[in-house]
Amino acid sequence: KTCFDVVSSFDNNKQTLFAVLLNDYSYSYDVETLVNYAENNASLFEGSIADYAYELIQDCYDTKSMGTLANYIDYEAFGRDLLLNNEIVELGYSLIWTNPNDIY
Repeated sequence: KTCFDVVSSFDNNKQTLFAVLLNDYSYSYDVETLVNYAENNASLFEGSIADYAYELIQDCYDTKSMGTLANYIDYEAFGRDLLLNNEIVELGYSLIWTNPNDIY
């Protein structure tokens, strides 16, 4: 009952993630662990993969010091690489799970 109460309080994005967790990880983890992960540790990003790649690069690198070279960064391609390397998971339109490899 406690797990149900927590899941029912999730917004639509976390409920989408929880459905994926149940589908893909329920064979390895109990439901309580999945609920706890979705509630406390999962990181979701609302936007495109290019938007996520842009924010990631802006947070990690000083693009101002690159000058005009920074204009040549292909955020769409970088985001696609993150997706192909399973570093992010696209859960739906403009919804990205950014730390799928951090599940317990």
